[in-house]
Amino acid sequence: MRIKQLEWEEDSYGDFEASGFWGIFQVVHSESGEGFTASLNDYNNYEGYEEEDFPTAEEGKAYCQTLLEKQVQAALGFVDWAKKKTPKEWANIFGCLFAVNRDGRGFSYNGVPECETAKCFGEWYCRSEWLGACVPKSLIDFNGDWKTSLAYPDNWEATNGKDRADD
Repeated sequence: MRIKQLEWEEDSYGDFEASGFWGIFQVVHSESGEGFTASLNDYNNYEGYEEEDFPTAEEGKAYCQTLLEKQVQAALGFVDWAKKKTPKEWANIFGCLFAVNRDGRGFSYNGVPECETAKCFGEWYCRSEWLGACVPKSLIDFNGDWKTSLAYPDNWEATNGKDRADD
C-alpha cells in the first residue's frame, strides 16, 4: 500500500497546511523567527505526534508525512480483514517488504531485513527503519519456517531499485 502524499497549500504568510485523516497538518514559521514548526493540529494530544522544529519547511513537511503514515498504520489495526493473508499479500497491501517473526507476527520494512538467529533471536533485523506495521499471527496465512517468510511486493525492483535493497 502506498500512502498518498499530503497536499500542501501555502498561505500569504508563507506557512503551509494539509488535510489529514484526523486533523490538519501545519508547517508554520517558528516563534523564534528561525525555521519552521511542524505539527498535527487535532487537539487530541496523541502520544508520539508532538510538534517539532525544523530549519526548512521541506523538512517539516517530511515530518508531517511520517505522522500521516503513522496514522494510517495505526488505523489498519482497526480493519477487520475478511481472511488470513499470505506474507506476499501483506507485502502488496503495505507496498513494502513483509516478514514473519518466529512468534508468528508479521512486520513491514522499508529495506531488506536479515534473520540471522544469533543476532536477532527469532526476529527479523533491518538496518533501515521498520515501517511500523505489525500484523498479528491470526491474520497471517503462513506455516513455514519464519526464516523463509520474507516477501517482496509486486514491482519492488522497479519502484525501489537496487539502492533500496542495499540499505
